[in-house]
Amino acid sequence: MEVSARCSLASLAYRFICAIMFFISFILPLHAKDYRLDTRDVIRIKVLIWHLGTGEYVELEPLTDKFTVGAGGTLALPLLGPIPARQKTIIEIAQSISSGIKRRMRLANEPSVAVEVVEYRPIYVMGDVAQPGLYAYQPGVSVIQAVALAGGLFREAAKGPH
Repeated sequence: MEVSARCSLASLAYRFICAIMFFISFILPLHAKDYRLDTRDVIRIKVLIWHLGTGEYVELEPLTDKFTVGAGGTLALPLLGPIPARQKTIIEIAQSISSGIKRRMRLANEPSVAVEVVEYRPIYVMGDVAQPGLYAYQPGVSVIQAVALAGGLFREAAKGPH
């Protein structure tokens, strides 16, 4: 096979892959509610317990803070110990914390637990892009948007007249 034919075939394959990535990026963007936690994600937790004596909610301070998902995929939480977090949604984490506190403190009702992601783990954009590397992730970023963050697809400078 000639060099020009191989280059043409490689260029065609490259364009085909880019087209697939483009269409997938519109079909499968990831949204915050569907986001699954993993190592290096940082979440903020707020826990409120109904105090029968005063008739008002009381903040459970040891658990009202920011926490990072560790290398083992767990959250190290005061009062509760390690909580599995890898591949869980923030809703699942809130439910785990709420039931854990109820059980640990022997409460009649589950406490109110709010969880939000305050810092997403980074994404890595690699391959034939202008600036491959580590980039901050935000919910809804599609594949094509990630490629754009990395400076777009790499284009070799034209070599002479065509």
